Amino acid sequence: MIAFVRIWAEGIIVAVIVASIIELILPEGSSKKYIKVVIGIYILFVIVTPVINNFSNKSLDVSSIVDFESKEEYDDFVARHEKASVPLEEAEAYSGNVYLGIDCGSTTTKLVLITEEAGILYSYYDSNKGNPVEI
Repeated sequence: MIAFVRIWAEGIIVAVIVASIIELILPEGSSKKYIKVVIGIYILFVIVTPVINNFSNKSLDVSSIVDFESKEEYDDFVARHEKASVPLEEAEAYSGNVYLGIDCGSTTTKLVLITEEAGILYSYYDSNKGNPVEI
């Protein structure tokens, strides 16, 4: 439990530091208040998500809180997003240059290995429980 609290606190500290840096470099103007709201929501998720994950053994999925008016609206949503999907390729059969993308955030780690034609050879997405260094 102490390790969880330490990792959780480290995640919060990193989020606050990143938010502070973003706030410092923001230009003055009317959009600054909206960006501050987004930063606040981000910090809130950084604080709440690890606690929920730790005590429920489930990941917090933002899509689970989206309410659709009907099954038809949900089906339209799924169909619209499937159009933007990227084809999966067989990694063993592929020959050529590849690109590796890595995103280690404060709550999740994401990896993708793509071909020159933007086909996905490998992808990974998982919670890092507030500690991206251990992944």
